Amino acid sequence: MLTSADDEELNKILQANQELIDPEFLQVMENYATGLEQQGNNNPVAWLRNIAQQLGQFLNPQARSIEEYQGFLLEVLQAEAEINDGRAIITDNDYYYKNMQYKVSLKKTEEGYAVWCPGLPGCASQGTTKEEALNNIQDAIVSYLEVAEELNQGVESCYVEVELNHA
Repeated sequence: MLTSADDEELNKILQANQELIDPEFLQVMENYATGLEQQGNNNPVAWLRNIAQQLGQFLNPQARSIEEYQGFLLEVLQAEAEINDGRAIITDNDYYYKNMQYKVSLKKTEEGYAVWCPGLPGCASQGTTKEEALNNIQDAIVSYLEVAEELNQGVESCYVEVELNHA
């Protein structure tokens, strides 16, 4: 996690991933905070919303420089580490993945409608009406995520960096 890295390493990580902090990311933070609030877990909600608000201010095009932005993010991460003894508040991705919106593709067929989720390979369904197909794909997505969660238990995970070279 970023909070366990030293300052130099954090700066490199932030420089390499600064494009990940955008308005959509801030919306994900708000959605997660709302979910925590609905679950009655109010402790991290105010903190999460405060961080999202501060990040939102920094996304403002009036920000002075990338160095200022990186310094701000570093301060946020260090504050998070101090508050949580080096542990991140958002440690359970289960809620995030099960409560996010997924883009689906819908196609009219002779039998009704075919529907699939491009972001989840192999996740597809159908229905005689558009509404039925959309309800069925929701069930298929939930099932897909449950199976993926079961398959990933006890499996080591890591991130790899991929560089695309356009010729």
